Amino acid sequence: MSYSKFRLKESGNIFYYQNTLNAIYNDKGECLSLEPQEGWEFFEEANSKNNFGVTHKTNKPAALRILFGHACNYSCGYCLQKDLGNPDERPQNIWLDTFISSLNSNLNLDDLERIELWGGEPFLYWNDIKPVMEYLDDPKRHFFISTNGSPLRQKHVDFFKTLKAQVCIGISHDGPSQEELRGEDIFNKEKVVESIRELAKCSNISFSFNTVITPSNLDMFKTNDYFKDVTERLGIKNALISYNPAKIYDPTDSVNSANHIIKGESLEVLKKNFNYYLKIYRDQLKYGGNRLLPTTIVYQDTGMLGYAKTVKHQIPITYHSNCGVESADILSIDIKGNIRLCPHTSDKYNAGHINELDKVRIIGLDLDRKDNHCTHCPVKRLCKSSCPIKFPSEVFLHNCRVEKIWHSAIQQNGFALLFGEEVELLETGIDEDRYKEDTRTSVTA
Repeated sequence: MSYSKFRLKESGNIFYYQNTLNAIYNDKGECLSLEPQEGWEFFEEANSKNNFGVTHKTNKPAALRILFGHACNYSCGYCLQKDLGNPDERPQNIWLDTFISSLNSNLNLDDLERIELWGGEPFLYWNDIKPVMEYLDDPKRHFFISTNGSPLRQKHVDFFKTLKAQVCIGISHDGPSQEELRGEDIFNKEKVVESIRELAKCSNISFSFNTVITPSNLDMFKTNDYFKDVTERLGIKNALISYNPAKIYDPTDSVNSANHIIKGESLEVLKKNFNYYLKIYRDQLKYGGNRLLPTTIVYQDTGMLGYAKTVKHQIPITYHSNCGVESADILSIDIKGNIRLCPHTSDKYNAGHINELDKVRIIGLDLDRKDNHCTHCPVKRLCKSSCPIKFPSEVFLHNCRVEKIWHSAIQQNGFALLFGEEVELLETGIDEDRYKEDTRTSVTA
């Protein structure tokens, strides 16, 4: 058991956070968190299913991540996929019929809820995506498509209107820094804008804007205001912004990746900017207002408000990664039927084939970090040790420095929501004996 010690800045009161139980205690050792609303049995049952921290995959997935190919018509500097080709739509893949047949013969889709469609740029593979979506369409399911948005046209609108499932179109876009970091701004392209306006009228379509934070894109208020203007101009309701700090996924730490990683003086700017952004968001939650758009970094379980709720009700940590790569019921697969580590990796990380699912073993994971480097970190509940792929230490540490600032801001602002005042971290890595001594109690966690 490892504790972290915090102080409330206004009152001076001390409290402790316990990593594994995801609970907070006062300076007398009394637990301030409530018991889980679902009851402890819910989590005991979830753990007994052996769904987390595994290398195998079940034939009854809850989520499918389908990679259609890495081709893209953009060249984003920080992107980990660099298979650039011509910007034209691809012909139907010769593997398509076999792929759909293999889903039908090898998987039980009764529990399938989420289907993610990935490229490169997935709309370059429209001739493959359309029949796959038709096959998997169901009112109990939802699709997520990660796209730069540039290929969107009326034919996509017409097709999406026929679907029974919900569809979230996640537009990768860096707001006011778009042209510098990614390429042409799609919101200046008439055909794209008209298509989005039409899609925004559909009850089964929603949007998110997925922005990467880099040293040249650190002002989250500017990004928010940019997308707020877009949503008002195009009639998009309830769009989410997803902010993600740039990280290195290239094990060679190439110049290309290194140019976009937040480091040096930019780390302090990130810390200041992000904490202030979350503070203003706290004020909006408390007093009302709509300046800041809904965002995953507030409402998801790993966001400020979501995290505060999990701590309030002492929801235990599930030690799977944020991406779910080592969850048995999350399946990443390419159009040839290869089971992959994740949709963004090369075939170097193929783990087997859907026709022999019982032989699949996910490789290349570095789960030992959770028991060494991350043991006493107060934000491992949020970070979950970052990307679980094995990288050289210097690459992992680059990402760790960024994510510690990022998730510490979420954690401390989450605590501030619970206590009603600002919070500061005093100490980490406090063991059980020291904790009992400090709180002068025999209470055990």
